[in-house]
Amino acid sequence: MDESLNPAGEERLVSLARKGDTDAMAELIKLMAPLVNARAAFYSGSGIETEDLTQEGMLGFLNAVYSYSPEGGASFKTYVTVCVNNRMLSALRARRNKKRIPPKLECSLEHEDIAGEVEGADPQDILDAKEETQRLLNILNNELSLFEKTVLMQYLSGKRYEQIAKTTNSSPKAVDNALQRARRKLRQAENN
Repeated sequence: MDESLNPAGEERLVSLARKGDTDAMAELIKLMAPLVNARAAFYSGSGIETEDLTQEGMLGFLNAVYSYSPEGGASFKTYVTVCVNNRMLSALRARRNKKRIPPKLECSLEHEDIAGEVEGADPQDILDAKEETQRLLNILNNELSLFEKTVLMQYLSGKRYEQIAKTTNSSPKAVDNALQRARRKLRQAENN
């Protein structure tokens, strides 16, 4: 799918992936895994294992797939970059706050050349990221109802309960219940 190298092709892949097209999702993973791995490598040595940062980045990638809107004015790749970076920074901040570790890293996405880091990505890292993303997708698709998955993805994209309730034609309480069920199911699936 060479069409994915341009923004219109990426948007088409995103649309197909949202509809459950595993080939489209695999192609997006192939395109974006080097970026996730480069970000994880950049933050390595910050108190979180690179593998854990990669997982956080892949969750940011999944969030980007389900929350991207071309009307926002950014290309999908730019949006993914921001989502992945923000997810990793959130994990780093959470760890720092939990352990009271002074900040080792402060960076701005605007001042970095990500393209140069992506080109040298290790093929094994790409394969590992693809497998991890597929595992996470399987858990999401097999364990969560459509409503739970929709609510979870909107919540991960930063929407408040009231906003999610409005877009899903439900109540904030139904949104909260769905998130609690999703969390419980994901924990159970992760422990099995």
